[in-house]
Amino acid sequence: MHKDSLEDCYKMSTTRFFIRRLPVSMLAIFSLALLIFGAGAAQAASLEKDFSSPPDTARPHVYWYWNNGHISREGITADLEGMKRAGIGGVMIFNVGGSFPKGPVRCATPEWRALVKHAVLEAARLGLEVNLNNSPGGWSGSGGPWITPELAMQKLTWSETRLSGGRKIQVRLARPPVTETYQPEYFDPPKPLGYYRDIAVLAFPTPPTEQPQTTSLQTALRLTASDPKFNVQLATDGKEETIASLTAAAGQPAWIQFEAAAPFPARTLHLDFSPGGAAQGGSLLASDDGSHWRKVRAFTSRNGMRITAPFEAAPARFWKVVFEAPGDMTIGVSEAQLSAAYRIEDWTGKAVFDMFGLDKPLPPPTSAKAPADSIIPRERIVNLTSSLKPDGTLAWDAPPGEWTVIRFGYTPTGQLTGTTAAYGGRPGGRQVQPGGARSALEIRARAVPRRHGHQPARAGDPPGQL
Repeated sequence: MHKDSLEDCYKMSTTRFFIRRLPVSMLAIFSLALLIFGAGAAQAASLEKDFSSPPDTARPHVYWYWNNGHISREGITADLEGMKRAGIGGVMIFNVGGSFPKGPVRCATPEWRALVKHAVLEAARLGLEVNLNNSPGGWSGSGGPWITPELAMQKLTWSETRLSGGRKIQVRLARPPVTETYQPEYFDPPKPLGYYRDIAVLAFPTPPTEQPQTTSLQTALRLTASDPKFNVQLATDGKEETIASLTAAAGQPAWIQFEAAAPFPARTLHLDFSPGGAAQGGSLLASDDGSHWRKVRAFTSRNGMRITAPFEAAPARFWKVVFEAPGDMTIGVSEAQLSAAYRIEDWTGKAVFDMFGLDKPLPPPTSAKAPADSIIPRERIVNLTSSLKPDGTLAWDAPPGEWTVIRFGYTPTGQLTGTTAAYGGRPGGRQVQPGGARSALEIRARAVPRRHGHQPARAGDPPGQL
């Protein structure tokens, strides 16, 4: 026998002898390793095969936007067949509107339901999965034509009335500002709303800095700006919708200046901007002669949020707001006010009257310390709610002194569901209102095509009832 053959026989016999001598546990481990190695090889081969030809469970799903009623049976079939050819595994139907002109099919109508069922049947024929957003139209499931004004999202609103006491008073309190209109669909004109309900009427002694002798000094302030075209009237008319444009000259800062005939005891700076027209921030300066300036404080606009900036400073004749803005930027100022009254730092943000996102961090909780004469003792607050008549008239035997009466109420925010498809939108539903949530759920349940037993329609099903 050849030498190599003898060596091979020796090795084989030695291996058999070694295996016979191995303990049972070692044999089990050795066998398991062989199984794992074999399974891993098979799994790798399967993975390679699945990667080159993915199973349906691994195929991606996509959003399928139905743009404001521009849908048809032919278009649905063409879309689904195209997605099948592209390797898509399923769709999520979203009915969206926004700036798309209205199409022939209104969302949640019988025609729309028939097309949804057609989409489900066609997807079943092609082996695609179909999901439906939890609202017939738009991103939010809380709004639609079924939301009446009293079920809509509400916001707090109020009006202030100043009175001199020491006498019996009968006065009609101004109705707080309300949301007068809303625009249910992008291309439609606004519709009237005007919904309002009272909550409470409270009165308290007017702080000294808000009494007539001080507020008259505030109204006498003369306002100028670095931009000669700046419309002072628009920036001081108390209306958010009117905008005064402030354009910075090349290489020069943009500024607004308040001038008083005598040193003015300012305590709070108020600034409001147009959407997209806010400065990044700036500083408030004070001067006794209009030439030599001292910095009082800095402020930031927080991505366009209204600014309420209290401070402690000595009275001064001149106050200047210097904005941090590029030389070619135009700042849209809707309101600019310097007040002797103290207000909490960025209170509109803390009360969620301004919207926040990941790019709009909440304002810090700190604020300049409130002066003693700006604090209203709780025990001096008088509840006059029961004295308010339905027509807004208040009858009150007012104690001596100057009083501030606040009439609180609520009105819809006017916020609509996002990118709603055309079906006659209404203001967004208020989640804490059981009626609004219940109405939304009932409508959504009726809007989706179903077959007996609440099972999804399948290819080959009879037409049935939607």
